[in-house]
Amino acid sequence: EKRHPLLSLHGHVTGSPDVTGECQEMVGQTTAVNVGQHAEGLCYAVVEVDVAGRRIVRVEARRPQ
Repeated sequence: EKRHPLLSLHGHVTGSPDVTGECQEMVGQTTAVNVGQHAEGLCYAVVEVDVAGRRIVRVEARRPQ
């Protein structure tokens, strides 16, 4: 409750986009990203951060080709 990180990265299969339909959510002031695992393999996220402005510009979940 004292700290509010800008970004929190996770990889839990139970919270993956295949299960929840989303790869990110806000937890207080923190953007939580969870790409988890897809039936065909692992997924990853591309996150663009504006450090000076202290904001997340975009989050994009991807699957390896």
